[in-house]
Amino acid sequence: MAGHLTIFLTRTRGPFWSIRPARILWVAVLGTQIVATLLAVYGVFMTPLGWGWAAFVWGYALVWFLVNDRVKLLAYRVFDPTAAPLLVKKQADAKPAPADMTQQIAKRAYELYEQGGRQGGHAVEDWEQAEREVRKK
Repeated sequence: MAGHLTIFLTRTRGPFWSIRPARILWVAVLGTQIVATLLAVYGVFMTPLGWGWAAFVWGYALVWFLVNDRVKLLAYRVFDPTAAPLLVKKQADAKPAPADMTQQIAKRAYELYEQGGRQGGHAVEDWEQAEREVRKK
């Protein structure tokens, strides 16, 4: 149960519900979970667990799924080098902090990547050009 839920956590940088999963993913996950639950409840190849334990395992996995989604969002916020720092106080007329410039450079470099037809192999050149443009402003 928890292993399949990890797929829903890791497929997006935002909350798990921010991008709807493909129908084939839903069918695969629900199908395997239903079969596994029935095997465990009725004891195929194992001692039967019963519906009470099955419900407990489902509930436990779902609660930790929600907790892990919050932890994932916090981790992206703390460790993402392109995001603005959490503990830096911004001043109205102050020069942009390096992290602010990094975010602008990353955005511009991605724009250059898209303008170049999304062809790989030019990341360094795109970044350097973006950095020159942003610093020039």
